[in-house]
Amino acid sequence: MFFKKKNKITVIKLYSIEHDQVGILRPELTKTILKGFELQFGEIPKNYVIHGPYGIRKGASIGVEAFKNKLNNKDHGKYYSLSGETEGKLGFNISLDATLEKQKYSELIIWWYTDNYSPSFEELVKMVLPYYPISSGFEMQTDDSFDTFSESKIKKGILGGISINISYDHLTWIETYEAGSFRDVFEKNILSESQLKEARMLNKNIHTKRVGKNYFVYSGV
Repeated sequence: MFFKKKNKITVIKLYSIEHDQVGILRPELTKTILKGFELQFGEIPKNYVIHGPYGIRKGASIGVEAFKNKLNNKDHGKYYSLSGETEGKLGFNISLDATLEKQKYSELIIWWYTDNYSPSFEELVKMVLPYYPISSGFEMQTDDSFDTFSESKIKKGILGGISINISYDHLTWIETYEAGSFRDVFEKNILSESQLKEARMLNKNIHTKRVGKNYFVYSGV
């Protein structure tokens, strides 16, 4: 039996929680994400989806010019999620005003195949920060046998179909983030002051750098 090689994927996940979301500027954020791909990856995703009343049939995607035109013509206030990707290479996903228990949050995900690119975590975070206030975030490593959004294992059927069991267990820290809860101490993080205090209790060897009201936090570097 032959097994398909798993390709390494690097994922940045940035969260804007509760009142921080008031500062999200949708048009500027979208433009900046595309600019960030151009500067840090040398290319932008090829296929885009707008989740909302923008005239895109379910399961279909559009090119970047149609993506920009639809957002310009119908404005940015009607979607709850955006995504762009080049399959097997790179992409992003924005989810806005989601709810976990009683907590509201937004999630920005940027991902790429690790062996193909080497963008700067700091530069990508600094680019989006003026338009997307960050409550907490990190860079993590995974592979293409997992769904980057839900972090669930991708199950492949005998006839070629796939299925994913969506779980929100990896987001439970959001419910108590104001008390200093956070996901984990990854190699690269952006944390609030209260989260940094908790992180120091878990790892005394972390390195920090101030960025706005938050901190870049590094472990194992």
